[in-house]
Amino acid sequence: MSEKVRLAEAEQYKEFTSQEVGVKGVDQAGIKRRRRPLILKVLVVGYLLLSWFGWMRMAGGLQDWSLLSAYLSGGMLVYLLAGGVLWGLAGLVSAISLWFGMSIAPWMSRVTASVCFIWYWLDRLFLTRTPLADTNLLFAGVATLLLLAFAMTVPALPRLKRFIGKGS
Repeated sequence: MSEKVRLAEAEQYKEFTSQEVGVKGVDQAGIKRRRRPLILKVLVVGYLLLSWFGWMRMAGGLQDWSLLSAYLSGGMLVYLLAGGVLWGLAGLVSAISLWFGMSIAPWMSRVTASVCFIWYWLDRLFLTRTPLADTNLLFAGVATLLLLAFAMTVPALPRLKRFIGKGS
């Protein structure tokens, strides 16, 4: 090995070891990493909750299959389970894509929010017909509109576009 190569390697090692470990945005190898914005973390938690509720819907339908089959048709039971699986998968894929800053994340986030919003309201207005369903209709409407607006606008924020890379 030539003297120039040894000196260059020694200089690189010196630079590497002289870097402070624990500096914000720099990992132990000295590689600059992207920090996740807080608003992104909030959106990811929201999608993880959506996913969890979807999987719980599916698990509840499977667990209480015999009881539910006495009150619901076979098609409605399949709808219940399929809805749980869809919400579970969509929430999970959206959360993972946002967390890792995948280029598909903004699109997936918006599609998941839109589909779940429409699905919720179609289900609520046409399948859930009880006197109690209308008691908090105003609250449900305002809450779902705010959640939809949040999920639609967060991927368009400049800081999140920088995190994702390609943007939306």
